[in-house]
Amino acid sequence: CNLVKEMSAQTQFLYISHNRLTMEMAEQLVGVTMQEKGVSRVVAVDIKQALEMAEPA
Repeated sequence: CNLVKEMSAQTQFLYISHNRLTMEMAEQLVGVTMQEKGVSRVVAVDIKQALEMAEPA
């Protein structure tokens, strides 16, 4: 985990994973959902922005 964090200062990583630990390390998450058959939707979340929105006012 620490190696990926260190290298991410110089390198961009793309992971395809459902591993919780890997997802917790991410700065952004992008997913594809299918709420109705045959219709896919891309959902992107910026973790920093999401945490700021979740903070109490």
